[in-house]
Amino acid sequence: SLGITEIGEHLFDIDTQLSQQQGWEQFWSGEGFIAWRRLHSDTGQYQYRAIGVIPNVAPHIYFEFYKDWENQKQWNKHMGVVYEIEGDDEEQILYWEVKYPTFFSNRDYVFSRQFSVCSEHHSF
Repeated sequence: SLGITEIGEHLFDIDTQLSQQQGWEQFWSGEGFIAWRRLHSDTGQYQYRAIGVIPNVAPHIYFEFYKDWENQKQWNKHMGVVYEIEGDDEEQILYWEVKYPTFFSNRDYVFSRQFSVCSEHHSF
């Protein structure tokens, strides 16, 4: 049986290989987290994707926590307006206004949040 560290390393290796094949550039990484970006040729704007592993948290608790936008507004001071444009059990299309400090404009994001279940490792 693989531990969370081995599973995380395996996921990061697979994600790195796929990302590089698809033209993604790694622009940030930290403990248990990697972020990628790719310049969209038609718009000139970046697309972003990320993968992360959070040890010692049951996947269903993490999943429900991040789906609970109302609760997140209580502790995330940058959380502005957020709502689901459309979605199902595997993917949500979301609008999110991120509040920035004085002198900066708020940012608007529309993004796809995709979910998949790995029953072998009991993870999302």
